Amino acid sequence: MSAFAQRTLVAIRTAWPAATVMAVGMCLSAALALQQQRALERIDLQRHTQQAQSARQALEMRLDAYAVMVQHVANQLAASPEMGQQAFARIAQALRIQIQPGMQALTFTRAATERDPASQDLSASFRPDPHYFFIDYLWPVEGNESIAGLDMHDRPSLMASMLRSRDSAAAVVSAPFAMKQPGEHATAVLVRAPVFALADHQSPDGTAAHPQFLGTADVSIRVHDLVQDLHERGFLGRLALAMHDAGPVSPLPPAGVSPLPLYLGAAWPERGQEAVGLGDTGQVVLEQTLQAQDRLWRLNFIPVSTALSWTERAQPLVLFALGMLVSVLLASLAAAWWRRHPSSWAQLRASSRSMRESDARFQALFEQAAVGVVQIDAANGNVLHVNRRYCDITGHEAQQLCQRPLLALVAAETVEGDRLLLQELAAGQRRALQIERQLRRSDGSLVWVELHISALGHGPSLRLMALVQDISARRHLQQMQRDGSRHLRMVIQRLPLGLAMLQEDGRFAYWNEEFMRLAGHGATAGMDGDGWWRNMCPDEARRQRMQRRFEAAQARARVAQSPHGSESDSCGTLNSEEYQLIGSDGCARSVSIGGMLLDEGCLLILQDQSQRKTAEEEIRRLAFYDALTGLPNRRLLVDRLQQALASSRRRGRCGAVMLLDVDNFKAFNDSLGLELGDVLLRMIAERLAQSLGREATLARHSGDDFVVLLEDLGKDSMHAASKLEGEVQRMRSLLLQPLQLSGQSCHITLSIGASLFGEQELSADEVLRRAEMAMYQAKGMGRNTLQFFDPQLQAVLRSRTAMEQEMREGLVRSQFVLYYQPQVANGRIVGAEGLLRWNHPREGLVPPSLFVSLAEETGLIQQLGEWVLGEACRQLAQWAAEPDMACLMLAVNVSPRQFHQARFVEQVLQALKEHGANPRLLKLELTESLLLADVDDTAAKMATLKAHGVGFSLDDFGTGYSSLAYLKRLPLDQLKIDRSFVRDVLSDPNDAAIARTIVALGTSLGLQVIAEGVETEAQRQFLEDQHCHAWQGYLLSPPVPVRSFEALVRQAIVSRPPALSPANLPQQAQDRPQVVECTDGSGVPDAPSNHS
Repeated sequence: MSAFAQRTLVAIRTAWPAATVMAVGMCLSAALALQQQRALERIDLQRHTQQAQSARQALEMRLDAYAVMVQHVANQLAASPEMGQQAFARIAQALRIQIQPGMQALTFTRAATERDPASQDLSASFRPDPHYFFIDYLWPVEGNESIAGLDMHDRPSLMASMLRSRDSAAAVVSAPFAMKQPGEHATAVLVRAPVFALADHQSPDGTAAHPQFLGTADVSIRVHDLVQDLHERGFLGRLALAMHDAGPVSPLPPAGVSPLPLYLGAAWPERGQEAVGLGDTGQVVLEQTLQAQDRLWRLNFIPVSTALSWTERAQPLVLFALGMLVSVLLASLAAAWWRRHPSSWAQLRASSRSMRESDARFQALFEQAAVGVVQIDAANGNVLHVNRRYCDITGHEAQQLCQRPLLALVAAETVEGDRLLLQELAAGQRRALQIERQLRRSDGSLVWVELHISALGHGPSLRLMALVQDISARRHLQQMQRDGSRHLRMVIQRLPLGLAMLQEDGRFAYWNEEFMRLAGHGATAGMDGDGWWRNMCPDEARRQRMQRRFEAAQARARVAQSPHGSESDSCGTLNSEEYQLIGSDGCARSVSIGGMLLDEGCLLILQDQSQRKTAEEEIRRLAFYDALTGLPNRRLLVDRLQQALASSRRRGRCGAVMLLDVDNFKAFNDSLGLELGDVLLRMIAERLAQSLGREATLARHSGDDFVVLLEDLGKDSMHAASKLEGEVQRMRSLLLQPLQLSGQSCHITLSIGASLFGEQELSADEVLRRAEMAMYQAKGMGRNTLQFFDPQLQAVLRSRTAMEQEMREGLVRSQFVLYYQPQVANGRIVGAEGLLRWNHPREGLVPPSLFVSLAEETGLIQQLGEWVLGEACRQLAQWAAEPDMACLMLAVNVSPRQFHQARFVEQVLQALKEHGANPRLLKLELTESLLLADVDDTAAKMATLKAHGVGFSLDDFGTGYSSLAYLKRLPLDQLKIDRSFVRDVLSDPNDAAIARTIVALGTSLGLQVIAEGVETEAQRQFLEDQHCHAWQGYLLSPPVPVRSFEALVRQAIVSRPPALSPANLPQQAQDRPQVVECTDGSGVPDAPSNHS
């Protein structure tokens, strides 16, 4: 190798360490400079972003202020919609609107119609449509003359905001529009608030369901001036702004609709003039969204100047220069060192490698620690380094935490004390510090941490190392445990069970409120078990028995708790037993004591049994006693009767059961009312109880029926019956005294049915059934009588039951028919009375006298009456199609039970409507007893039907208790003389006088009069002489089927005596009177007057 080559190799060997150090230093310097540059760019972007957010918030606050202002004006206008321009100007001046940036004008846009007086002040060129909106009030007028009286229909975007404000009843912002007022920048928006009329300004008809929309209070804003105010206030110092209206918040605008421009800053780049964003140019665009009332505005910002100071911008260059200077110095030192110590390179490399590995291990431990690690400057308490876990705990980034005091995140109330603790730690007065504190996270929330702080190093290098552990979950669990314990204590205190802890030493360690209420008499703090038992039971003997019972229960629980206890026993549980204990109020109660054995003693569980026993007594009372009278009910009666029957069989003695029914109780109930009827039943029960001995059982059977059970009346039925009659006489003598009820004297009688037992094997139900049959027999024999059971009654009752069932089947199988008896007036057939007949499949034609009373008792009369009404209406509709029959009146009887049902009027009108019958041809015959039940209800129903044309006839007049006042009050058309008066009118002067009186009464009241049961020509002639020209009876025809009646009408024949049947009327007819004619075209006959 040449000398030059050797020198070159030595130079390379000597220079490469310096070159390496220099290269590394240059790279590190460049990297540090680049990193610093990027960090400064991030800081710059963050400052621009904060400025953009501040600008958006300022703009949002300004728009909210405008909305509040117009809402205030709207409230003033709602209170005084016709205030006038001057008052409007005063309101605007009071609000100091002129100093508001961007505000062009304050207006009131009125909603008017053609009839609205506000539209009369417009020029003749305006022609408002039914929904016309125009600017009525304007301030300031100067500079805004061009919009005075502006029609909103000319500006669709403004009209749309007007309608949105009206429909939403809230302030809205309009879409951007070009202003008519002079000015360089014409783009503007309106902030509107709806004005609705108050209650005093509603429509004349007084309706207030929908307030009247009067218009809107508006403020017009120049967008450019509004943004310029932000510039002047420094919100847009380093930013260029572009604003666009994206449309209403709801509903969202359809896809593809471009936003409307609101503002474009002068510093905005040229390419930005055509686009919302500049992302395609590489320029940084900061986007913000602003909700302007009901519209969305998009705000785009681009930085136009840096937010960094010149010192910050110079940091990368200075850092690079310093790095290069250090690199040069290090390279020189490395070269010099290498020349002097070429053999120590290996040691240097090993030492560097070891240091790197140690640093790597420390860094990994520092960064990956499961707890937060913070290195603190002991001198000032500032944070030097933090790991990732601490950043996660606090929510802050590392650069935000460094160079800030550790205590900056601690709650303010503990900062001073914690600062003293750190100073003591730095001064060596403490070796370590462990505290729990709350740190405030970046989002404002608080997090509980545990801090372990210790000192590292000494002197100037002294540092504090803090280990931070998030204990929020632990603290939350502890709080939950504390809350749970508190809630558990509250629940135990409020439990409906008494709880007490009886310790092993015999003292009470704890009790709740219910324990005090049930067994807290004389209780004191630290009370022992013996003292408690003495308070509960002062009687020594009784107390010892109770204590022995309780100790025995404890012993059984201990045996069950032991390993030798039975598996079936509950482990350590005291079975509940009842005791009489005294509560804190001094009252004794029945209390069950149970519990369980615990390690610390015995937990007593007390439960109040008073309510259970009271409830059991109440259940027993409700189950076995009548709620109204307090007497035993049927259930208890049957039980006692069964016992009496068994006793009677064993002893060979006779007893009796009496069923007592209060006579005419329904009349009392109807006249006095249900409440006084109940009072009357209680008074009767008291009288009956007074008349009976203690060995007798008095029970309420049902309704107004009572049952008396008597035992041991004699060895045979004769002696028993005789003794029973004596008991009845005592009852009657006591009931003879009138009962005073609501200032009235009530005289009570009883129909009594008696059934003896003891000589036959009878069940309780059979005895009661026999007494009931005897009672019905007593009522049938005139009431206020005593009847013993007759076996023949059984057959009668079976017959009545069978007839009731057959009547029900007859209704289903259409076995009932109407027969018609002609009604004659002045020699003409003017109508008929429809009479019910039962075409029985076995018995043939059954007259109503055999089944109507049973139908009344069983309630079937309502169904029969409804069928009769329907059949009568159907027949009237059928006759309407026949000229000979079209004008006939048809009368049907109505029972009181049918008339007084709630749906009677509806049934009649429904039958007329369903069959299409003329209501003026239908006449309802009512009895006098029907009118007495409820005059007001009767008059109301009759008036309703009378208004539809239905007529009314008072049947069997003179046999009841009618009052002349009722006749005058009720809308009657006709009085019917009962057949009992007509039958003896020729032989009995009284009947003749009654007939004349009825005719005269009907004449004076303006009512028609008709007589029924006319069987002879002499009777008819007598009635005609008394000016009663209308009659019906066997003189003409008995009730006949419809076909026979129609044949009779068509032949227009009125028979002479002797009375003829419909079958032979044509052969024996002597004359042919006229057929009824219709005179008014309505199908109603022109009936002759029945009185002169």
